[in-house]
Amino acid sequence: MQNLKYHFSELRDHLYHLLFSFLLTFCVAYNYIDEIIYILATPLIKLKMDVHHFIFTQVSEVFSAYIIISIYVSVILTIILLFIHFFLFIKNGFTKKELILLKRLGFFSFSLFVVSFLMIYYLVLPLLLHFFLGFQSIKSEHSISILLNLRIIDYIFFILKSTTNFLIFFQFPVLLYFLIYTRKVSLLIFIKYRNILYLSIIILSAIITPPDIISQVIFSIALIFLYELTIFILFINKERTK
Repeated sequence: MQNLKYHFSELRDHLYHLLFSFLLTFCVAYNYIDEIIYILATPLIKLKMDVHHFIFTQVSEVFSAYIIISIYVSVILTIILLFIHFFLFIKNGFTKKELILLKRLGFFSFSLFVVSFLMIYYLVLPLLLHFFLGFQSIKSEHSISILLNLRIIDYIFFILKSTTNFLIFFQFPVLLYFLIYTRKVSLLIFIKYRNILYLSIIILSAIITPPDIISQVIFSIALIFLYELTIFILFINKERTK
């Protein structure tokens, strides 16, 4: 009974820390919202397509965009802290071998998070924006002009949705590593049926990415590369342990 009370008290402390972290991060993000918006708009600015401002069509639209960005930043950082606190809470109930696996998965997951974020920010988003802004046209003798007046809320949703898709699906190798390492699924199955998985990745890319071939190819190649890299690492590890 005493141990149960201790665990509930420890769990409560972790939840308080997470709540405090979320609120603190939200306040900091909102305080630096202009800098964050500039960072989000940098891929657009670098295209040099005469898009130098955002517009809003509702009175509360800018405020809503500020709140959405602040919440998004807070949620991302809080999720990272959540996994850290979860590990600290459960670590005493695992063996040394299981703790090593959890640390590897945590490091692998965080590395993929950083790589996927950098990839979408410096490569994918500029390509997507260049593709969609390419539909602008200047009036000629036999046509009318089609120009972009970009609402801030639409741009924010586009950026956050694209980023979230990449961040989530780039965690796929972590699940793959866990399933094979714990022998829930045989490594040979993933090697034997890799063609089916390639096709699944291509279909998935067509569904979650915007309708341009460049982003679909980048997403597919990146996931296939991560898939093969994970298989290779597990195969080498398996050979060493024989």
